[in-house]
Amino acid sequence: MILKIVFALSFCLISTTNECFAQPNSFVYPPSEEAWSKPKIFTPVSDSFGVVYSSYVRADGKQLFFQTGSKLYMVEKTDTGWTKPKKLNNYINSGLIREHAISPDGKLLFYIRFSNGWFLFCNYWDENTNDWGPSIKSNINNFASAIGEPFFINDTTLIVGSSGSSRITTYDSIRKVWRELRYFPQRASTFPTSNGFTLMPDLKNYMGNLRNTKSISGYFDVDDDISVTDFDSANQFYNYPPNTLSFCLDSDSLYFEHLYGGREERYPTITADGRTIYFTANYVDKWKPNIYVSYRTQDDVVHINELKDSKIDEYALHIYPNPFNSNVKITFNITETENVKISLYDVLGNEISTIFNGIIKSGIHELYFPQNQSISNLSSGIYFCRLESGQFISVKKLMLLK
Repeated sequence: MILKIVFALSFCLISTTNECFAQPNSFVYPPSEEAWSKPKIFTPVSDSFGVVYSSYVRADGKQLFFQTGSKLYMVEKTDTGWTKPKKLNNYINSGLIREHAISPDGKLLFYIRFSNGWFLFCNYWDENTNDWGPSIKSNINNFASAIGEPFFINDTTLIVGSSGSSRITTYDSIRKVWRELRYFPQRASTFPTSNGFTLMPDLKNYMGNLRNTKSISGYFDVDDDISVTDFDSANQFYNYPPNTLSFCLDSDSLYFEHLYGGREERYPTITADGRTIYFTANYVDKWKPNIYVSYRTQDDVVHINELKDSKIDEYALHIYPNPFNSNVKITFNITETENVKISLYDVLGNEISTIFNGIIKSGIHELYFPQNQSISNLSSGIYFCRLESGQFISVKKLMLLK
């Protein structure tokens, strides 16, 4: 589902649609049409910390900041993998810390710290010391009694949650200060926030946190699930209900072991390419949330075309041209509406790319790979295209020549 809203601050949220996964019937809220992989625990952090309460990824995906034990830490992605967690300096960790946000350029850190009340503080990156400079109590605490999680739209635009709603501020480059928090130009634009929220970098999707209630095996249960909300800009109100992301049960061992105490998926944060989402969840232990990571399994640029008159055998998979050096056309037939996954593998059996993963209706279809993308990251050689549909699997060999 989509957030479609125009702020009067030079950015616009528009709609899009993605293929969907199935969702159990026990959910009160319907599933989103966004396709994400099964979440996995983020071991660069979980190997060192058993409990993590919130996280925030830098736009380029190279740094992940997280809060545990009321202190802030970070891990950094290098050519050889993620570094070990590093505690931020005492300028920052001189008090109890809550939610936080790092600017896209990585030079400004906002966070909520206790100082006779909860207030927004910030630190600028010091190029001379190669570390964070002194803490500054932000001037945008004009709603201090209700300050919530911060989120960067860009380096000079910040959204701050507050009492279940959100407010916005921008940086005044003339006065060199952040303007006071204010409501959005249209009050209907103010979306509710609780336990984290994020906007897709292209400003198409608003992801937050909603509360589902249901009964499992006779026990009343309350879940906090990652959700996607649609804003109707024409009628100026939220389309209700919001939609839960489809992966919320995928890693939930407590659910399948009937040890339910309430799922808590919170603090979603997404990289600038829109491909990776980090969030906290208590899938394994009710009292021990940690960071999980999921990847978008379908690109918006992949289009499935239904072919009306073509003759093709049941479940047949055809690839043309083969060998190829740019795009290839993948044609296939399925006999009933079901989930179809098409993946590319190398000769060692490693999955290189998920070309498509979603539910489509029966018939003959075609798609192109890679569409509007580059194959520069692929080496010349042999690859395998694998189609899974229900109990059927078909594999075709193809060769890339550069």
